[in-house]
Amino acid sequence: MLAFVINPRNGVPRSVMTEHRNSTLAFAAYSLFYGAAHAAIDNAAHIGGLLGGFLIGLVLAHPLDHAHRGSSGGRQSFVAAGVGLLALATLSYPLLHPSDAGRRDQAFQSALMVFPAEEHRAVQAMQSAQTLAAGKTGGGAFGFAQIMKFNAYPQWNAMYNEIAAPKLASDHPLAKRQSLLLRYIDGRRRFCQLIARAVSENDEMIAKQAKAADQDASVAVAELNQLNARSRH
Repeated sequence: MLAFVINPRNGVPRSVMTEHRNSTLAFAAYSLFYGAAHAAIDNAAHIGGLLGGFLIGLVLAHPLDHAHRGSSGGRQSFVAAGVGLLALATLSYPLLHPSDAGRRDQAFQSALMVFPAEEHRAVQAMQSAQTLAAGKTGGGAFGFAQIMKFNAYPQWNAMYNEIAAPKLASDHPLAKRQSLLLRYIDGRRRFCQLIARAVSENDEMIAKQAKAADQDASVAVAELNQLNARSRH
């Protein structure tokens, strides 16, 4: 639209063209301002869409007068296809050849995608251990310690290693989220390990350490939720 209304050869009366141009520019400016004001919005997508749409529109825009509409259609389509292929190749290169920072970012994003399902399974293992400890299905304290040590703990430990593997830079937008997530997971895995020992050895001191680890994990979750809430506003 913008490419069409700024083209003086489009055959549109100047008054109409000026009105559409101003409204289009105002809408584009508002979108960019809104994206800049909200951390959860990637303004790069807005800018890329604006530039891409402008270039394609500039190539494909047809004048309104009949004398010129049919003469350049084939050539414009050919040029537009070439511009589109060139843009696609240019934009695809960083995806196919990411930098070290890009690879770390992709690895962390991938780890975040599978984390909810992995966390759910680990929490279920802890709940099944608590069910045994409550004596609802038999097994008692020994079964509780076994599940915590050999089922729940390995799952939390594997999640920690997956989230920690991508070494994000300290100024990365997701660095704080990674740090809090690791603190949460570490608290959960230490709890599983320590509470299993406390029950097996009947050690009250280790049980207190397990409780402290669990509380630290809860604090990390609260801070992570606050961070997520701020990023959405």
